[in-house]
Amino acid sequence: MNVARLSLSRRLKFFLLIGMLLITSCQKVFALSEKVSSASETFLSVADIHFTPFTSCKVLRLTACPLIVKLMKAKYEDWKNILENDDNKAMSTYGQDTNYFLLKSSLSEIQNIRAKEKTRFTLILGDFLAHNYREQYVLYSHDHTQAGYNNFVKKTLQFLTAEIRQAIPAGDIYPAIGNNDSYTGDYSVVPHGVFFQETEKTWSVFIKDENNLKSFQKSFSTAGYYSITSPINKNMRIIVLDTVLFSSSATTDQDAAHTELQWFSKELGEAAKQKQHVLIAFHIPVGVDVYRTLKKAFGGIKEFWQPEFTNLFQTKLQEYPGLVTAILPGHIHMDTFQVLSLSKVDDVPVSYTPSISPIFGNNPAFKIYSYDPVTIQLKNYETYYYPLNDAKKGWQQEYSFNSTYKFACTDCDLKKRMQQFTSEKRVVSLFREYYAVGKHGQPIAEENNWQHYWCHIRSFTKSDFKTCIDHPL
Repeated sequence: MNVARLSLSRRLKFFLLIGMLLITSCQKVFALSEKVSSASETFLSVADIHFTPFTSCKVLRLTACPLIVKLMKAKYEDWKNILENDDNKAMSTYGQDTNYFLLKSSLSEIQNIRAKEKTRFTLILGDFLAHNYREQYVLYSHDHTQAGYNNFVKKTLQFLTAEIRQAIPAGDIYPAIGNNDSYTGDYSVVPHGVFFQETEKTWSVFIKDENNLKSFQKSFSTAGYYSITSPINKNMRIIVLDTVLFSSSATTDQDAAHTELQWFSKELGEAAKQKQHVLIAFHIPVGVDVYRTLKKAFGGIKEFWQPEFTNLFQTKLQEYPGLVTAILPGHIHMDTFQVLSLSKVDDVPVSYTPSISPIFGNNPAFKIYSYDPVTIQLKNYETYYYPLNDAKKGWQQEYSFNSTYKFACTDCDLKKRMQQFTSEKRVVSLFREYYAVGKHGQPIAEENNWQHYWCHIRSFTKSDFKTCIDHPL
């Protein structure tokens, strides 16, 4: 068509038509991009399995526990059959760590939920081994040698790795080191030690992506930390830290802790350079330990990390505003969250994964997170749990964060909902109910303790927490 030959009125109609077509086209493109950015992908998060093979053993002064003797002599590939045929088939209950039958039930449910939710990857946030693993091993095996214990721990982790991989055959699994995961005792870290070298080989089967496996193998043997780029979302980097090195309960190798933080800083810088968003996963959380603070009321405020490392961690995050979209810890066995304020405009959601182990009176649980594949912002999570006091109900969804804490949002991401968390009676009641995964044995159940938990949501340093406590609601 020769537009120049058209009359003025026909020219105007022509350009109006072209304009309408362009607007319609742009609207379709915008709608498509909005649809893509609002689509959710999911991942699974599991924490604090605390597996124990000792629950059916009795204290025998003269002879070792027959079950443990069998496991000591057997290859890890034979452990499943040995444990399956144990006379005591009762599932662990409150006050106990995870025995084989609770592990089996948990992995079966995880397999079912993963298939339904089509999760992209899995986080396991540390503490694979039961509490007091060394003491129980010596008691029931009568073996006091370090070599014997190392071998038993190695086989335990090999067995758990095989069981987890069988339940989660597709996708990468990213494990973190917990304070109980060691050859040398609770809160003990030996950088470049045999434990990290052997565990690296054991856990290598968790990571199928070749590039991420190389990244894992490159740094894990140093002291249990590594970084990967999601093979699904190239704009997502997951940094897994070994925060046992920073713990206030550990005899810390200061040089190793500073080396890890320097490595962490480089990883943040590399992610920023590649225009990636970052999820940070680890076992021991940063901030105030409310449980220990309440239990030792006259001993002052207790922190999870040594203050020096808390300050350095926050400083490094502040260097890259908007880069980190979520922090995902375990360790406390409970279901809670925090909002870490790095500046007036930069908040980071911190979401805890409750434990499989019911040793602290909680019900076994795990989480499914949904996230935006473009922004890597968490959109929601669902907690699945097993009510041990009503076992006939079996595994089920306990709650969805978005459905429970609606607030004023209609389509908010998880961070925005957390930012709107209030202390109104209805919200507090729900938070208490879900904190210990359907149980009421934690200090949060006591009315006069609520202020501590409220302050925990927004306070990450001892000074901020004290200021909050001194100004009650």
